[in-house]
Amino acid sequence: MTPHFPLWTIIATKLFPLLFLVISLTNAPSVSAVAPATVVRPQYASVNGTLYIQGGAPDSVNPISAFYSLSLTKPWNDTMPLWKTLPTNSSGVLAPAIWMQTMSATADMNHVLIWEFSKPNMSPLFDIESKSWTDLDLPPITWTTIHGLWPLINPASPGLGTFYVPNGCQDSSVPPVWYMCKLDLTTSVITRDIQMSIQTTGVLYYSFVYCSSRNSMMLYGGYVTYFNVPYPNPNMSEYNMVANTWSLPVSAASRLKGICSWQRDGRC
Repeated sequence: MTPHFPLWTIIATKLFPLLFLVISLTNAPSVSAVAPATVVRPQYASVNGTLYIQGGAPDSVNPISAFYSLSLTKPWNDTMPLWKTLPTNSSGVLAPAIWMQTMSATADMNHVLIWEFSKPNMSPLFDIESKSWTDLDLPPITWTTIHGLWPLINPASPGLGTFYVPNGCQDSSVPPVWYMCKLDLTTSVITRDIQMSIQTTGVLYYSFVYCSSRNSMMLYGGYVTYFNVPYPNPNMSEYNMVANTWSLPVSAASRLKGICSWQRDGRC
């Protein structure tokens, strides 16, 4: 009988060696490029078969601004550089020296956007074709400047795309009302009229991904803190971008049966 392995096992077998290579490789063949130094918590984005990696910290104290790309479609050998060093300064605009930032491919697949929770109104944008940096000046808004936010650019949106940040805004009430910030990167119009659901309010260190088959966004894992005690988020929540509503596609009964494994934090 042919053995059948779980899908996650197959994915892990293929993906983990690549991620280890991308983050930890320090002795790659070098012709005109040098492999990145080993750092913690850089961010990356994949655009048209090329992986872009920026920032991180070698000692968790002094972050760097280094920026590299790695083609995933070309052979890896001694005559073809594995890594390309990308500019971190163009016309005075600098790539940020940060770690724990986020990096996203824009909807037009021509740029990567870096977003740092501590400077939410300024986002460096890298143009892949011209290899140059610009700073997006975002309109003033009360962002939630705390760790654990994970933005997502809707790949089906026009232009640079629409940028969503669950729990990225809150009002001044006590307790505060939490919102998902929504930013049109092309027009710089920003709104915070999408209130988080009861199940997603205050959740941090979640995973937030786009589902093309359902034209929706899924928020999964993470935790919410009450009186300095973290509680895991037991729900997979779905945001419908047409109806502007949150729902639970996986029922509580299914979670109790172990179909939805919920004690997860971090990001995917």
